[in-house]
Amino acid sequence: MQTGRWLKFAMLMLGMATAMTATVLAEGKDRGHKEKSKEEKVALSDLPAAVQAAIQAKAEGGTVGEIEKETKGSKVAYEAKVTDKDGKKIEVVVAEDGTVLKVEDDDEEQAEENKDDAKGKGKE
Repeated sequence: MQTGRWLKFAMLMLGMATAMTATVLAEGKDRGHKEKSKEEKVALSDLPAAVQAAIQAKAEGGTVGEIEKETKGSKVAYEAKVTDKDGKKIEVVVAEDGTVLKVEDDDEEQAEENKDDAKGKGKE
């Protein structure tokens, strides 16, 4: 009689452990999927009209270079390399609805990267 009870208890515990493990693994997969981002190059003409207008406004009559569409979960943003009419290079980040999220001076960013590279080479 005691052996039967222990066997039932062991089977119950094994079932609960299996169910909990499956739940934890499933949640981990969902979280990992949400955090991943996808980037792809796109053409200006393929962008939503509001995004095109925002990027061209920041170009101020200059040229629009490489554009990447970045998707994180359900959020989409577009990063465009832009050279304005005075030759200043900037990076413009625009939301799917045309809202400008960020404008960075690409020349300054490149200068900082070059400066960091030079520091790293001096230590070798």
